[in-house]
Amino acid sequence: MPVMIFKLNGEEVKLDAAEGATLGDVIEEIVKTKFSKDEFITSISANGGEITEGNMDGEKARPASSIENLEIKTDTFRKASVSALESIGEYLDGLGSMVKVAADKFRSVEEKEANDFFVGCIDGLQTFVSIIDKIKSLNALDFSKINFNSTPISEKEAALLASLNSILQTQSKKDWVSLADLLEFELAPLILEWKDISAVVAGEMKKN
Repeated sequence: MPVMIFKLNGEEVKLDAAEGATLGDVIEEIVKTKFSKDEFITSISANGGEITEGNMDGEKARPASSIENLEIKTDTFRKASVSALESIGEYLDGLGSMVKVAADKFRSVEEKEANDFFVGCIDGLQTFVSIIDKIKSLNALDFSKINFNSTPISEKEAALLASLNSILQTQSKKDWVSLADLLEFELAPLILEWKDISAVVAGEMKKN
């Protein structure tokens, strides 16, 4: 059985490749035998050429014997999650500012423009909630066991979702004055608080 040498995250690794194996077979074997449980591929290059989603099917059918240089780079869901949490502050700053602008426009009775900003705020918030939910699911995090200022983060998560629901109900009633107050004095502070909460979650993930 021929031995194939490839680079995994910059380190040389040996793999027994079956006679007649394709590049796809080799990649599958590498994932099966060399990867940790939550590891995933971020890039692959063969003979100096990058393999992308667009050319993956054709490249995987190539004979493994034709590959002189194979390099694979990976990441883990945990590391990627920590990186996302540590870099999300700028996103939340922008979202918090957008919420305050929407509040000002509702107070100025600029209904159409205010509602345009409002839709952007809700989309941005739902994107953030989705990211947090994905991170929690992928890493099997229990927010009831992680505290922020002596309060379980699960309660902070529930408060954010409750605020979102209250704001949507108020918007549906076209109560612009109440909506402006909810946006500025309830939602905006919650969004900014999640900058610190995200940092706490990232810190907890680094410990394990």
